[in-house]
Amino acid sequence: MRLSIRAEQMSAIELETQARFVQRISAHLLEKYPGASVTLPGGEQLTVDTLPKETLSDLVRTGIARARSLEMTFESSIAAFTVLMFEIAPNFYTNRISQVVFNDTSAEPNERVDLLLTMLTDKSVETMRAEYDPAAWKLEEVANPDQMPENEASNADSNEPADIDFLKTVKM
Repeated sequence: MRLSIRAEQMSAIELETQARFVQRISAHLLEKYPGASVTLPGGEQLTVDTLPKETLSDLVRTGIARARSLEMTFESSIAAFTVLMFEIAPNFYTNRISQVVFNDTSAEPNERVDLLLTMLTDKSVETMRAEYDPAAWKLEEVANPDQMPENEASNADSNEPADIDFLKTVKM
């Protein structure tokens, strides 16, 4: 007997998987970084533990979408990238050091966050925080994954669906 999964069933599974991933990152942020300061696009400044649950989820979705736009596919890399958006600045990846690392074609995209972490100094983190741009939390700032290189799907972690449209889950 052959089992067949319909497209709408697969879509429901993918959405549930994405929702659980957002919940895991949100829980991690609340546990490990409750005092991280977040300035929302409207200028309101809150800490992770005082953000409304839905707002926290929306910001996490933005982080996931942004990490995917940089060709990350492993949950660990995506989660680390998203945490850095909260801990340092939502636009930390635009800093000169980050740009060198994230544009390094000799490094596999999922290894770039770890590489960046080895290169960060207190001074570089301070600079990134000084350049904090609340607009980086907005969805329209995230590149469309349809414009990413074709080989991304072939690099995807086998535990993650390769064709999820993560941008559709972000609503800001």
